[in-house]
Amino acid sequence: MSDGTVQHFVDIFEVIADLQQQCSNFSSILIGAVSCFFCLILSLVSAMMYRFRWKLRYWYYASRMSYTRAQSQESRQFDFDAFVSYASDDEDFVRSQLVHNLEVQENLRLNVHDRDFTPGQPIPYNIVAAVQNSRRTLVVLTRHLLQSDWCQYEMQMANMEAVHTGRDVLVFLLYEDIPSHELPRQVLYNLQSSTFIHFPHDHPELQSNFWMRLTEVLKDL
Repeated sequence: MSDGTVQHFVDIFEVIADLQQQCSNFSSILIGAVSCFFCLILSLVSAMMYRFRWKLRYWYYASRMSYTRAQSQESRQFDFDAFVSYASDDEDFVRSQLVHNLEVQENLRLNVHDRDFTPGQPIPYNIVAAVQNSRRTLVVLTRHLLQSDWCQYEMQMANMEAVHTGRDVLVFLLYEDIPSHELPRQVLYNLQSSTFIHFPHDHPELQSNFWMRLTEVLKDL
């Protein structure tokens, strides 16, 4: 310069490159923060869906049925007296004794899944329909049943029906003596808050009275 000072010229391309680098770093931080936020929201939603999974399934299939309750629960007519929830390993008892005694001898109407479910409909839909269209859900409690995911689902849907309508739904036929510490917590809770009746294996002379008592329980709403 004329006054003797030295003027340094700025490399404009270097400045632009620095600015681009800064913007890139900021964009990466912003994208990372947004991604973490959405992951957190997704985790919370997933946790809530898992926590209320039985209610969500019940409401979904109940809404698909377009089910209406124009009548009061007291005056409502059910298609079946009981929906029988049992494990396939216990089918011999259900077919040879339970169905025979309750349907033939006591004239009850039972919903048995491999006989009365609607063909072509998803199994969860059929389960909800069976629970809603039956006065009671009769659970044949055995160790086999505790190992069946579908039987667990049937119990949960019956429990949701009881909560939703306020009527007693679950009835347990204790076909095996299972210690309480072997029962899942939810099953133990349902058992303690529901009607249950023991099958008299060791006293055949009491079986006739057993079927009469069970019939009264299933007809009592």
